Amino acid sequence: METIKQHVHIPEDRRVHIDLKAPDSIKSGDAEVLVIFQSVRESRVQKRKLGIIRGKVFMSDDFDEPLPDSFWLGED
Repeated sequence: METIKQHVHIPEDRRVHIDLKAPDSIKSGDAEVLVIFQSVRESRVQKRKLGIIRGKVFMSDDFDEPLPDSFWLGED
């Protein structure tokens, strides 16, 4: 037995069409297929919120200035 998970959209008419190729490890012939419906919670897909870290990040005024030689040479 093998398990394959596939996300599908259920339309208003509730007719679900699944286009799925069985893995090569499954032999041709009769088989039982089990379909389990599980709702996908919208909370799992969170949209980004702009400005959530506003004011928490800052950049130093001398950000673009060259670093001193002591930085490159590993001196304190």
